[in-house]
Amino acid sequence: MTSAVRPILSICIPSYNRSSLLLSLLQEMDRPDFLPFDFEVVVCDNASPDPGYAAIAEFRPEHYGYAYFRRSTNIGGAANIGGCYRLASAEFCLHLSDDDRLISSEVAAIVARMQDDPQIQATFAGFEDYERIGGRLVNGRGFEEGSFTQDNAPGIVDMLNCGRLAIPELAIYRSMALGSALFASAFAYFPYRVIERLLPLGVVRFQPQIYYTGIAQHSGETERHIRTSDDFGMAGWSSVGRGFALLCQAALGKPLYDLAETPEQRLFLTLTRNAFVDANNHARFFEALELMEYLICLGAGALFSDDERTHTREMGYLDAIRLEIEKLPGVTTAHLIGLGDAGGTLSQMFLGHRSSVAVVKSASVMEVDPSHAAFVTPSDAMREQLISLFALRPGFVFSLEAVRRAFSL
Repeated sequence: MTSAVRPILSICIPSYNRSSLLLSLLQEMDRPDFLPFDFEVVVCDNASPDPGYAAIAEFRPEHYGYAYFRRSTNIGGAANIGGCYRLASAEFCLHLSDDDRLISSEVAAIVARMQDDPQIQATFAGFEDYERIGGRLVNGRGFEEGSFTQDNAPGIVDMLNCGRLAIPELAIYRSMALGSALFASAFAYFPYRVIERLLPLGVVRFQPQIYYTGIAQHSGETERHIRTSDDFGMAGWSSVGRGFALLCQAALGKPLYDLAETPEQRLFLTLTRNAFVDANNHARFFEALELMEYLICLGAGALFSDDERTHTREMGYLDAIRLEIEKLPGVTTAHLIGLGDAGGTLSQMFLGHRSSVAVVKSASVMEVDPSHAAFVTPSDAMREQLISLFALRPGFVFSLEAVRRAFSL
């Protein structure tokens, strides 16, 4: 049991089948003047068949901390991004694609401002696209300056709904807060839900200054890269739409739509309600929760009784914890510490889904083995104690108190 000095920033890099580009990125960051504080780089390899990842696993930088994780199976790009965030051990964290670059001076400025103001939970910024062939800036997209809390949350809707593409894809997060707010799914694009869940904790800030450069074309490449937002496809853009709608409802405090006016709209709501019932019947409780929240957003809250809403939320947030733990690479054990009845329910969820993660019920933090483990505690105070005691990554430790707050329970 030991406490360690944590780095200030974790740069989280999900990667798949691009070892040469990733190695070049890791080498470029390995210089003493890259950032004016201690930082780490965390790579999460999504089960790449590329043999070049042997060099990534063995890479040893001189000027920053480094950790390499490899998944045994490919869980999909979006899920790997969300899971990679949870590998951060530093006070702050950000995501970096394995073929892009950071503007380190602006990263340092954002971190300094967040250190000066502990109420800021996340700082969102836009990006620029750059062609290394010829050194040409292709385009850039940023946000207007704005800081939001629950008190002025409707302003987020006005800023993001500004007549142009304004997807909150890139942010520097406070790692402790993100660990309680990040529950990603294919249903709703996760940054919108993260913003919604961070607002009760403090300030969510947007800025026009850009800290991220997307490399549209590297030297030696014959074609430009496709940006993530250009390659979402129908399912991806539907996820963005649902995420934005749910954020709007949370910010405005009322249903966003009223779709029960025509027979066609009522049929759509009925079919979505049937999907909700099916998800509950097959113990996909987090999916059921998201479907219920979306139907409420569509003005169909009358489809659910008060008891049904309560049950769905109670089961859904526990299932969300299970799903996040199962995405953590290398985790074989989930310690449930002093959870009471909620611990029994969560344990049954792991068993019912035939999870490869073994569940261990513990009475106190002194009984646990931290290796290859995730943890669920009843309170924020115990979560913080456990992270400090074992120098754990915040994304590996869950507090029922924090998660219930994130899900408005």
